[in-house]
Amino acid sequence: MIARLGSARAVLVAACGGGFSTLLMPVGSGVPGMVAFAVANIGFGSGVVVFSIATRTHRQVASPPELLSRVMATVRSSRGARFRSVPWPPARWPRRSAPGRRCG
Repeated sequence: MIARLGSARAVLVAACGGGFSTLLMPVGSGVPGMVAFAVANIGFGSGVVVFSIATRTHRQVASPPELLSRVMATVRSSRGARFRSVPWPPARWPRRSAPGRRCG
């Protein structure tokens, strides 16, 4: 897709196409509704994959070699900050105690 359209157009098509495909999710009921939901999920997932690959490739190509590691680390930490702020599974599971009893 990127080879045919170019990276900028592929990002636009992936973002718009993936977004518009989600409009099929609530359509219908029964078997046609399930088919529309499956097609919408495939379209959205494909859009996310193309968008992610194209933008990451652009960052790697456009960044100077001496700043590449910093750019990629910044992107990774900003995208995953909300997920990595709480380690899972926790190193130590909290203990539950009966009412009136102390943990420890």
